[in-house]
Amino acid sequence: MTEQSQSAAMIDPAQRALAMKQAEDPLYGEAETGVELGGRNSPIPKSTLRYWRQTGQGPRFLKVGRLIRYRYSDLMAFKEAAIRQSTSETVD
Repeated sequence: MTEQSQSAAMIDPAQRALAMKQAEDPLYGEAETGVELGGRNSPIPKSTLRYWRQTGQGPRFLKVGRLIRYRYSDLMAFKEAAIRQSTSETVD
């Protein structure tokens, strides 16, 4: 067994499951979130994300100390909720 495979084998199954879940649902910073929501050519400004956090209008986020992070799954849910058939539709 190589040294790397030995250390991988020693990881607790719960830690391994958590690492796999995090790999499937990566965390994004403000800049990456802006690009994900608005696109590369017109990202959502950080100031807009901050305003949305203050007013509760934006996607769900994590706050760890001073760090703000957005889960990919929460960004996709936010985008899904924003889909409309016409401009006359209201938000539920």
